[in-house]
Amino acid sequence: MRDSKDQGTLARLTDRAKLALGKMYLDWAEMLPKFGGGFVARLQHIRERQRKHASESAVRCRLPEGFSFRYSLCVLTELFTLENLDALDKGVRALFPAGSLGSHLPDFIGTDAPGLADSSWWNVGVLVRESKFLPGPPTAKLETLPPEVEYISMQVQTLLPSALVACFCAFLNDRATSRLRQLIEATYLPTVRFQRWVPFGLFRGARSETSAESVRKDAVLGELLRIRVGIEHALGQFFQGYFFSRGESGTPKLPGIEVLDVVGMPSDSEQLWWGWGIPLGLDHGRIAFNGYREGNQIFVFSGAGRDDLPVAHSFLTLHDAPEGESVRDNRLTDLTEGLIGEIGEGLTLLGFLREIRSAVEDLRSRIYRRLAGKSFLVGFRADIRLHRRLQKESLLLNRLGLELAQHEKMSGAGPSGLSRFVALSKQLKERDLGKEVSNRIDFQLDTISKHLDFVSRSFSDYVSARNMDLTFRLQIQVYVLTALATLATVLPAISSNWFWIKAALHGILRVLGI
Repeated sequence: MRDSKDQGTLARLTDRAKLALGKMYLDWAEMLPKFGGGFVARLQHIRERQRKHASESAVRCRLPEGFSFRYSLCVLTELFTLENLDALDKGVRALFPAGSLGSHLPDFIGTDAPGLADSSWWNVGVLVRESKFLPGPPTAKLETLPPEVEYISMQVQTLLPSALVACFCAFLNDRATSRLRQLIEATYLPTVRFQRWVPFGLFRGARSETSAESVRKDAVLGELLRIRVGIEHALGQFFQGYFFSRGESGTPKLPGIEVLDVVGMPSDSEQLWWGWGIPLGLDHGRIAFNGYREGNQIFVFSGAGRDDLPVAHSFLTLHDAPEGESVRDNRLTDLTEGLIGEIGEGLTLLGFLREIRSAVEDLRSRIYRRLAGKSFLVGFRADIRLHRRLQKESLLLNRLGLELAQHEKMSGAGPSGLSRFVALSKQLKERDLGKEVSNRIDFQLDTISKHLDFVSRSFSDYVSARNMDLTFRLQIQVYVLTALATLATVLPAISSNWFWIKAALHGILRVLGI
């Protein structure tokens, strides 16, 4: 695993170097007088074509007249299992002193949360970058919040008997939207990567090119990524739950929903083909196959970003006209305490299963390689570590399956708020968001359980065979040691009486006539 990560890092660094070098060559050629032939003329022709494509792309992605959007909310969820509830308790107490919270804090985390059938919801408080008075829940100052964040509302609720989910709803100011709009409407040159470091003369080779639209998309997704990572960095100083303990630094770790308000888009559009949305990862394919709609609200499952840029889930609200600030704030607050919270629960479970699946895939590969080994004599400690990891993932998965089955029996059908969202895809017209989330959870749970069960049985058989081999070897060692101990006891007596033993043997031989 470490080798593959190192190779990936080296490949990214090499790619960045080639991009920078290619840009330098083309910038240099563009400053020179017009050449009629040779490698300079070739570079100048590439740059001219880049300029043309950049202008055409800027026109295509320009926001239409009367249209606007606002990046209003970034909702992140963190999971705290029964094993690390202390991390949640510690983080909350560090930000919100006991006097500002009241006496219900210890009961909620210490007593109510671990119950087998309890369901609790708790409005913890508000996190702000600068001290200010806000009516309602207690307020805590968190100076490391990104400047795009106005404040963060934090709620905690029981997800399952062995898990709590903390929902962080980051309300964003106009700075986030303004920056995204600038990036969308900016002009971008396509990028060029020359196959060889010196792309002329005898060393002239092929090249690859990334379109201006893709460069724009990377820039916009990179900005969304920067905001999410900035929020997570601030929260991670206090809340180290399940997701924060995984993943690489610099990439989002928490399941996230980006909430956008869109004004001036026809609400009866069937295909929802938006040129402006492509840089945000909201292309036609993603919306058509991963989108679910109820009235003027659309939820879109996350898609795969280019160049390993992760795309968050999206929640869109279509408006005919701009809202007043107070109306918008009240609507967003109701959204975070209702529908977004319900969606966040399902996404948290899916994220939990995704992490378990990733761990099982890694264990599966390691164990299969171990089973293919020829010797029982090496890697004993490694096998113990593998077995412990296997037991941990089995515990998490089996417990999750048990509690989900219990939850379905107690609550019946999925949340009614999600069932109102109908799939945009004609092939999935009979499926609603609640069923889709439930089906995805069931599929992942069933797939992972089967593979984990098979791997566990195979590894158990391997461990049993190894124990038999070790037991046999130990028995041989015991026999050898016993024989050596017997000889060590008998040999001194024989050596000290060897003269008499020898005479007796001769007498016996004479009697026998030998």
